[in-house]
Amino acid sequence: MKKVINVFYIIGLLFFYKVEAYEVKSIDLSITNNLSYCVYYFYDDIIDINKTECFDNIAYGSYIDYFQDKPKKGYVLDSFTPITVLNNDDYLIVRYHKVN
Repeated sequence: MKKVINVFYIIGLLFFYKVEAYEVKSIDLSITNNLSYCVYYFYDDIIDINKTECFDNIAYGSYIDYFQDKPKKGYVLDSFTPITVLNNDDYLIVRYHKVN
């Protein structure tokens, strides 16, 4: 970090001000469009690993609020939470519950 202090006069008054300049580091942009996420499907809080879907080549910061609806017979959608893809560990959980 560089620090610069400048001094100047205005109508006989002394003023000090400080300007800080920061070194800008380069960012590896190749990773920003190379992320992935998975969608996990739960039925009464039990994961069905066969229905899991993973997606690649997702841009950093992508907002995911959609999924393929995969209800089993006798189940209805309970909930899901949209995500923003920030790394390769992101996932969307879709929950279904059995209709009585």
